Amino acid sequence: MTIIENTSAAQAVNLSGLPSGSYGLSQANNGGSSFQELGLQTIGAGGTLTLTNVTGGSAVTTLYPYQCGRAGHGKHFLEAGVPRGI
Repeated sequence: MTIIENTSAAQAVNLSGLPSGSYGLSQANNGGSSFQELGLQTIGAGGTLTLTNVTGGSAVTTLYPYQCGRAGHGKHFLEAGVPRGI
């Protein structure tokens, strides 16, 4: 799991050394009591990912491993905002 707290302005964040696979991406604003799922990200063999426009002002962005063996389950996972299948 990778957690980014951006205390400055919105910016791009480059991540490297990640294992290949599927990852969920979510974001919570400063002082918020909820988060927003931003979808699935796929990391290739190179292990890199660039997140563009990572919100600033102490927003927290989380990238977490995602595994699911059931067809269509990812959609329900993202709508519910509950980390199932991890």
